[in-house]
Amino acid sequence: MHQPLLDTSARRWLLGVALLAGLAALIVSFAPSIDAQNQPRPPQWFWGVDADAYAGATIKAINQNGVELSIDEDEDNAVVSAQGEWSYVIDTDEASRVTFRLIGSDVTLETSPITVVGDGEFTEVSIADFRHDVTAVEPEATLPVQIRARVYPSSENPAIPFRSIEFNLSVDGVPEALNDNPRERTIRPNHASGRWYRSNWFDLGDGFRAAIIACKDQSGGVRFGVRVDGRDDIIPRLNLLPASRTSTRWAVSNEVDIMQPGNDANPSRAGRGDDNCRFGKDN
Repeated sequence: MHQPLLDTSARRWLLGVALLAGLAALIVSFAPSIDAQNQPRPPQWFWGVDADAYAGATIKAINQNGVELSIDEDEDNAVVSAQGEWSYVIDTDEASRVTFRLIGSDVTLETSPITVVGDGEFTEVSIADFRHDVTAVEPEATLPVQIRARVYPSSENPAIPFRSIEFNLSVDGVPEALNDNPRERTIRPNHASGRWYRSNWFDLGDGFRAAIIACKDQSGGVRFGVRVDGRDDIIPRLNLLPASRTSTRWAVSNEVDIMQPGNDANPSRAGRGDDNCRFGKDN
């Protein structure tokens, strides 16, 4: 009478054992994959070659966020050897992409971003990969000058005609005259209008050399600027001594920066295609 009940209990017990065994097998089968997920990825090795022309240069590594990656201070593998080789080890947790920068004595070159795979293998980086020249260019030295202009006091030198206009330069805000020969830096009443004239050259020191240019316009006023060899002429914003001016006190232009003589074979020059002393954009 009770045999079916015993059979049912036995079946339930056997089913429970089978379920436990299956669960254990499932856990065992998943264990390797879980362990693999917890394992760190190997680093990426980068090996630089054929950079012997840059022996002694330093190699920097910058990640995708612009952060420079550190290297052990006692290691010299980030310096290009005499054989043109260098190496870098990049962990994948430090960078997903890396840009290498070669810093030489007179040049700085960069690679394009390189993906960090993290497979533990060597990736060769040729000097040809450093195709971007990012050398910092030092700004050219400049010197601030102002042009000074006045109606020349004929009492100082009767040989200079009445109503002549005298020019001079101020350097770094110092108003003293730079030479004592006003004959070479005057516009006189008999000068033609609409034509630009150049003064003698002023040696301003430290390689700077400039001349004053001036032009009498159709109204009788005189416009002026400054010229440097191999550079565009500079016309200051305040560039006019009006015809109505009679004072012998110095009028001063706004300050403009000049550079040392350049090598432009065709600089912009006042007077080209100009019939009334107009010249480009005022500075």
